[in-house]
Amino acid sequence: MKNIIKSLCAATILLAAAGCDQDQIVTTFDPAGEDAKSAYFVQNTLSHSFEANTTGDQTVDVVLYRQNAAGMLAVDLTAKSTAARFFEVPQTVVFQEGEFSVKIPVTVKNVQDFAIGATYSLTLSVPTAESEARLVTIGAPAPDGLPAKQAATRASAAQIEGKYSSVKLSATVTLNWLNCYILKDPSKLLSNDLTEADYVVGPDGKPMVQTATYYYNFWWEGADDEIVLQRAQGTNVFRMANWGGGVDLIFQILPDQKLDGYTVCKLDSQYIGSDDSDGTKLMVSDPVSLGYPQGATVEDFPCLWDGEREFLFTLQYYLADGRVFNGQAQEFLVLSDGQSTL
Repeated sequence: MKNIIKSLCAATILLAAAGCDQDQIVTTFDPAGEDAKSAYFVQNTLSHSFEANTTGDQTVDVVLYRQNAAGMLAVDLTAKSTAARFFEVPQTVVFQEGEFSVKIPVTVKNVQDFAIGATYSLTLSVPTAESEARLVTIGAPAPDGLPAKQAATRASAAQIEGKYSSVKLSATVTLNWLNCYILKDPSKLLSNDLTEADYVVGPDGKPMVQTATYYYNFWWEGADDEIVLQRAQGTNVFRMANWGGGVDLIFQILPDQKLDGYTVCKLDSQYIGSDDSDGTKLMVSDPVSLGYPQGATVEDFPCLWDGEREFLFTLQYYLADGRVFNGQAQEFLVLSDGQSTL
């Protein structure tokens, strides 16, 4: 049963900074009455998920539209992201004469470096009424007598309902979660060729789902023995289903990294399912992944698996606005063997 309680510890908060596959809307274009200088998006949010084994740089096309295809229109792009290292966007895209749409190739870089469970976002904008785009008109003389294809005039994004001057692109990694089952030999947790002979069988003759007990020691205190362990298919990524505030807490086992005979784990920054009194989301991470304290190492802040049924997590709790709780917490996960109880 769940017997965790909200911790009443008076932890001090320090003001320390912690370190598209969606279909596009199909539009029937009517050129009449629409300024050829107007460019816009028809959605303000897009999302793209990569398979768990995706590596390297990938390209996601974001479509920009205009409703009058007269002339050649060059549109300057602005990109903003808190994860700019993962995105690369061209500075300009060009509508050719007669084109109603153009693809903006957004490069998503080093997908293999995405934190498991994290979503990275980019906001892509075209010029607003106060800023400038460039238009080259073909087939008509320019006001100053120069050939039309050499003329440049000002243009602005359409400010019409249903048309947007910016779009938010979100990218994440798709994981296929499967329940783990209690193993007779828990050292086989990372094996990919398990058979029913490896599992502990319940009274119904079927393999028993791997439950576990989590011992909280900071925001919550006490123990929860209703945790279910799940694994992302084809990876060494695990999650504790219904952890803490009802969220799934994700962690990764790093079999090639050892410390004093134990296997190193990592727990990237994620929401814990609870908010501070001022409404700010509460987050948790291992200190090494968070980069706080500065220079944090696994030796100083270990997250380890003993190769059997026990895990140690040294965790840093903090607020989504960057405020960090003073001190770290050591919390434990113990896998059930199918027999013993609390």
